[in-house]
Order: sequence, then structure tokens, then C-alpha cells
Amino acid sequence: MKTIKYLSLTLVGIFILVVSCKDDRELVPVWETGVTAYAEVADGSEDNFVFGFPAIGVTYDFQWVSADSKSTVTKIDFYVLFDEPYVDGDGNDAIANHGGSTGVYWKSLEGGNVPANRVNTAVTVTQADVYELFKTAKYDYGNGEIDVFGATPQNTDRDVTNRFVTDDAITVKWKLTLSDGRVMGGVAGGEGWSPSACTELPGSNCLLAWSVVDPADSAPKATLSLKSGKNLKAAAKDTVFVSFNKKVANAPALALAATAGGAITGTIGTPALYKTSETKYFAVYEAPAGYTGGVKVTASGSATPGTAPFGGLVMAAKSITVNVDNTAPEGVGNGNIFLAKNGSAVIKMTFNEAMSTVAKDSIYVTISGQNMDAFANKRMTLAADGKSASITYNYKDAGDDATAGPMTVVVAGGKDVAGNALSILNQPALTIDLFTPTGVTVTLPGAYDFGTQIKISSATITNAGSTKGTIYWVAVDAGDPAPVHPYDTDDAVASGSFAASGSAQFINFAPNGNFDLYFYAVTDTGNKSAYTVAPLSITMNP
Repeated sequence: MKTIKYLSLTLVGIFILVVSCKDDRELVPVWETGVTAYAEVADGSEDNFVFGFPAIGVTYDFQWVSADSKSTVTKIDFYVLFDEPYVDGDGNDAIANHGGSTGVYWKSLEGGNVPANRVNTAVTVTQADVYELFKTAKYDYGNGEIDVFGATPQNTDRDVTNRFVTDDAITVKWKLTLSDGRVMGGVAGGEGWSPSACTELPGSNCLLAWSVVDPADSAPKATLSLKSGKNLKAAAKDTVFVSFNKKVANAPALALAATAGGAITGTIGTPALYKTSETKYFAVYEAPAGYTGGVKVTASGSATPGTAPFGGLVMAAKSITVNVDNTAPEGVGNGNIFLAKNGSAVIKMTFNEAMSTVAKDSIYVTISGQNMDAFANKRMTLAADGKSASITYNYKDAGDDATAGPMTVVVAGGKDVAGNALSILNQPALTIDLFTPTGVTVTLPGAYDFGTQIKISSATITNAGSTKGTIYWVAVDAGDPAPVHPYDTDDAVASGSFAASGSAQFINFAPNGNFDLYFYAVTDTGNKSAYTVAPLSITMNP
């Protein structure tokens, strides 16, 4: 089908506009006879209308080429379309087509003004030209027809100075009159051009389209970054990078401000281009003494090179914060841990900020005392967030001569990310718990008989070591001998156990009558007390 269509177009002498390629290469037409066509924006012209600069137009180079040099163009008519984007009443994006699909007649080239075959002619379209064509245009945007360029236009940016606003679209089409009277072109009155001649043939087209752009959108955009981004103490340095999305005419100005208040900000060098880059600047920041907090680095003032409308566009100010830290980190050791024989304990330090992960800043601990085996300068493991460090200490007593009592724990070393030395508020605490509990105290409320249960007000262990553990009890008939270790609980009226606690709890007790209760404790570190000497006498009624 395409072959037949091309053949029919060749027979009627199709004409198309052509512009010379930038490298002056000659276009080779598809047909042996006929005309190809093209237009493109001229060198030195803006590609679009520019918002805020109504005097700046678009100039395009225009040329037609007769492949067989027999067909001749005697007249060229130009038509203009104006498409206006807007938002309809339902909130949807819509387009107001002013000029329909064919456009509004603008002007013609006739007689001696028609360029010769293969000769460029420059055509300039200004905003004033398009306004003159559409100044009386009306359109119904959804609430009745109004003047497009009236006192209250649909787009409030449209005024008497700026008739056309950002994203308005302009299209120029053309038709040609041949010497034999035939009219060719993609507008009203034209005929004979296949769509392929407008969209598929290299070096040919049937229209030229552009939009209205806001030069402010072309202002340079900056991104700030830091080489290390770490906290800095006095005299420490970091590199601030300012990267632009395009080349700028001048380096940015850099300003410093303390986010925590005050005038202490440190210093920053003069920005310069980074290595061979044309769009990336750098400057070295040095942290001050006597200040802890953020320092905001703000870049501003860089502009695009050249003149208006796209030269001299100034960047929007951009900032990044450098964290300055001249305050020593603080560490708190774990509370007292009672270590059972052959047991283990996790020694831990907690910090108010992240600590350095650098090997030379490691945190070490030495634990000594009570005849325990040596444990010196052991490196603690830093948590992923850097805010705690820990190590496991195992009970080791090779000489089997360990004694009960507190160990000496000394944590040393450590720096925060900025390099400030660790300040330890209190060292971890650890006690070797070989202590035998010295007493068990169980108290009953005034009403303790709950049928098959006894209510206990509290039950505590007295000990130099751990006071946590389990309390065991036996009940014997009132006046029977007190139990001593070892004691067979089968000889008791009843027996059981419960956790040491200062709170009320209940124990199951079914027998009725008068009984004496005796207790002993086993701490959570495995140390066992003797039975209590004085009985706790109770009467359980049926």
C-alpha cells in the first residue's frame, strides 16, 4: 500500500519544504521527481518564546527543494496555531485549541519573496505576531465563553505585558502554491502530501512547534555535600562540595551560621573548581574550639553566564550542616552484677553519643580481685549504633581460691566520632557471689488463712550477695523439732517453694491445725542458706 501511495504522490508532483543540513550535505529525495520539505530553528535564535521577554521571537530557516528541478513554488502561506493548557472544572489537565487543527492565516511569501529551489529564507515569528492573530479569541473553559486575552484571563499570569505564559504552545504550518496552480500542504486548501512526507522522511516536515518557557526554570541548581560528613572537633577539617547542574559564571559565596546560636562558626576557604570539573566547586571547612552544635554552610550567588534572558540567572541558596563536637562523650557502666561460681556476666558501658569505630580509639577493660584469674586490657565490642560497648566475663579460678566480694573493674580508652576522649561517670560493677545467705524473713498479714492457701505479705533474703532467688518451706506439727540440712521433706506435713519478693503472694496449704513453718533460701547465684531457727507458727481452721 505504501508503494502505491508514494507513486500517486509523485505523479501529482508532491512538494515538501526542506532546510539545508548543518553540514551542508544534500538531501536525497525518495522519489526521482517531486519536492521534499523542512524547517528548523535558525542558529542564534531562541528555540522558544521566553516568558517575561515579549520582544524575543523565534527565527527559523525555511527551504524547499525540487528533486527534479522542474516543479516551482510561486507562493508560500503560513498559518499559526496557539494551544493553551488549563485545568478544567474537574481538576483535569486540558488544552484550549485556538486555531483549530489547521491554524489561523498569518502571512504569505509571493513573487520575488519566494526563495529559489534549495535556498534558505529566514522567517521570524514574534509574540506580537501571534497576539495579533488571536487577540479577539474567546473560549469556554467550563463557565461560559470569555476573552482569552481579556482583563480577567483564565491564566492569571497573562497580562498586557506578557500575553503568552509558560507552557503555551505555538505551531506554524504552511502550504505551497505551485506554478501549475496546484496547492500543497498540511493546512486548509492543501492536498497531495502523504503523512509520511511530514513525519517519516528524514529531512522533511510540515510544521514547526515550540512553547513558552520561563527563564527562571533555567537558573542553576546546586547540591551541597561533605567529603566525610563526620563530627568535627576543634581544628578538624572537612571538604564542602557545591555541585551545579550546569556551568556557572562565578563561584558561589559561602556563609557560615551556628545553628545552636552564637558567633562561633569556624572558618571556610574560598571556593574553587574541583580538579578539572567545570560545574563542581569545593572549599575546606575548619571547626572552631569552644562550640558544640551544627554549623550551617550556605552557598549562594552563582549565576548562569551570558546575558538575559538565560544569562545572569542566580541560583537559589542551598545549605548543608556540618556538626561540630568539642564535648567529651560520657559513659556509664552497668549496675552491680553478682557473678555465680562458674557463671558468666556481660560487662557493659552505655554512652550518650556514638563512639569512634577506629581501632586506635578502642575501649578496653581490666577486671581484677578476689583471687580470680587475670583479665587485663580486653577489647570491648562496640554496638552497631556506637552507643554501647560490652564484653563477656567468665568466672575463672584456676587456683580454686577465689573469695567473695567486689571486683575492681576499670574501663579505659575510647573517643567519640569527633575525637573527644571518653569521660566515664561510673565504672561497671561486678561482685563474686560466694556469699551464704544469712537469713530468710517471711511475714504474714493479720488474715493469712485462705482455706487451702496461706497469704504471705513478703518474703526476703538477707545476704551480702544476691538477694534474688527461691525460698523453700516445710511445715511440721506445732512443737516438733526444727528441720536442718539435710532434711527429707517426706517427713514434713507439707512443703513447697516460692520466689523471694517484697509483694504479697499465696502458697497452697491444705492441712488444718496448728503448724510451724521453717524456711531456707537458694539465691539465683546458687548459694544456699540454713533453715530458719525460729518457727513461723500458724493455725489453719477447717
